[in-house]
Amino acid sequence: MIARLLQFFLVVAFAQAANASDYYLHPLGDDAAAGTSPAGAWQTLAHAIPLLSPGDTLYLAGNASLPYQGQVEVEIDVSGTPGPGGQITLRNQSGHTPVVSGTRLFDSGWTLHSDPIYVRDLSADGFAASFRPLLVFQNPSGQTGGNFLSDPPDPVASLAEMAPGRWFHERVGAANLLYVWANDLGAGSDPNAYRFELGERVSALGDRTAPFASHMVFEGIEFRGYTGVPLDTPLDVLVPGAITFSNAAAISPTSDRRGITIRGCTFRQNWKGLRMGAVHDLVIDNSLFSENIAAGLTIGLTASPDPQTGFLMTNSSILDTYGPWPAGTVADSNPAGIKVHKLTGGAIRNTLVAGTHLNRAGDYAPHGIWSDVDVTDFTIEGNVIRDIEGSGTNFSGRGIFIERRSDRNLVRRNLLLNTQQGIVLGTKGQPPDDWPEATEVHNNTIVGSVYNGIHVVAAVEPNLYNNIIVGTGQTAIRIDSASREYHEQNDGTILIEANGSWDAAPPGPGIFYAIDGVWNAVANRTAAQLAAEASISGLGQEVNSDPLFEDPGTGDYSLSLSSPAIDAGLPTGEPFEGDNIDLGYLEWSPMGVPVPSFTLVASLLLTGALGWAGVRLAGR
Repeated sequence: MIARLLQFFLVVAFAQAANASDYYLHPLGDDAAAGTSPAGAWQTLAHAIPLLSPGDTLYLAGNASLPYQGQVEVEIDVSGTPGPGGQITLRNQSGHTPVVSGTRLFDSGWTLHSDPIYVRDLSADGFAASFRPLLVFQNPSGQTGGNFLSDPPDPVASLAEMAPGRWFHERVGAANLLYVWANDLGAGSDPNAYRFELGERVSALGDRTAPFASHMVFEGIEFRGYTGVPLDTPLDVLVPGAITFSNAAAISPTSDRRGITIRGCTFRQNWKGLRMGAVHDLVIDNSLFSENIAAGLTIGLTASPDPQTGFLMTNSSILDTYGPWPAGTVADSNPAGIKVHKLTGGAIRNTLVAGTHLNRAGDYAPHGIWSDVDVTDFTIEGNVIRDIEGSGTNFSGRGIFIERRSDRNLVRRNLLLNTQQGIVLGTKGQPPDDWPEATEVHNNTIVGSVYNGIHVVAAVEPNLYNNIIVGTGQTAIRIDSASREYHEQNDGTILIEANGSWDAAPPGPGIFYAIDGVWNAVANRTAAQLAAEASISGLGQEVNSDPLFEDPGTGDYSLSLSSPAIDAGLPTGEPFEGDNIDLGYLEWSPMGVPVPSFTLVASLLLTGALGWAGVRLAGR
């Protein structure tokens, strides 16, 4: 029987390979051509994608200077098949780095408002009267793919606030007015001397209505300049991304939308990079999300009848995510570099999240990685999360955030640097039924949190052990009084054991811990005082001394030979060197090489001196 099944699958795979075809796309191609060679390439995704069959590959040519301009919202109604050779693949042609752009180009047409501020009426450009720009870019003349006109990329609130590189939008009667003060890129401040781009498209590719796509690969393609919201709709962070697979009805006991792989792709300067919900076995590998607003990517749909399974993100980078604007029009005011919802199983591994930034008003700041709403049995490990800005409020700037009903999440062997709060469990004010349960937080290294290293706001029976927390502005480990009281009333316990806490100037001798309902107050307890609380266990082998990192000045937070964190941890079932497992994100090795089974890849051991340019391999 097994031999016959194997023979059947081999026959199917051979048939798929035999029927597979290669097709070609070029920004200057012709949809009337055959599409079967680079010389006879098609031009548009809208023409090409419906013609693809299982096993086919569509090769995209082009680059940033020759993008696919304004291609928009192509609905994917084709699917590959499972097994070798059955996937449908969209990927870059060898030697090409294709860019799919959602912007419209402007080389002239600006009129002087008040030197050096220029204006144009977008209604006269053919935009709908209700259109408002969200993404504005400036390039040297004749080029595309330039920088946001302003940094952060949101507009000023009035003409009085205009300055070089800023923009402002208003409506006056029937006029839809966009004002710019151009950066001087060598040709003065007249915008007519440059090329501008406005984001006007919602997304590039989507799968929102039946029939739903499965078994597809997207590889080596850049998606840029997609706004997510083209008209006067609320700027909800649930809006589409450059690629959007959504529709909660797609996940049900009878659905089979699965097997989507995104590999070696770039999502740059979009309102959101990816919005991927209702996809089983979604894999994101070796991809770059840079300078997106509201989120690099959001995964899963809270309204889905069933959880998404098999999600894996690995070896990728999320760089410079901006807080959304304007204030008051975003349904969820705290987005994230990565936000996941309603998943069972899955992991984020070996990924860099560097730089989440406040908007201009200073009231919206993204988190790093946010596990939110029914994300169960999920793993966050081997990641570097750094430079997470906050707005000076409790619900802001969290490196790793485990929230509503995200039970049995494992947070281990991550390195967190310069966050407002390092790792936060739960949200104040939510009922205990919504608190995350049984979160394991171990062997993380947290350095330079503005307020708290680890903050248990509202969580059921979390376990915090083998972590190193260094240089926090207020408290290494904080337990909100509501969490302590809940466990005391329900005969539960919060385990805190074998953590290394250190600051050159703590509030007092040995004081690294706090119990209170104030998120930004200084530490108020020693380990012994915290251990006296009835609902808290452990605290018998805390290491409250300098962990003696190898070279923190250059970003090397591995342990030196004389570190007191060596052999100081609780056993986790993982391999270790010496007499016991070490504290922190890396096990010390006499050869200077991590134990092989540890997930942190060598590329993430590189320091900030390399610029954190990302893990993705360019030019695939």
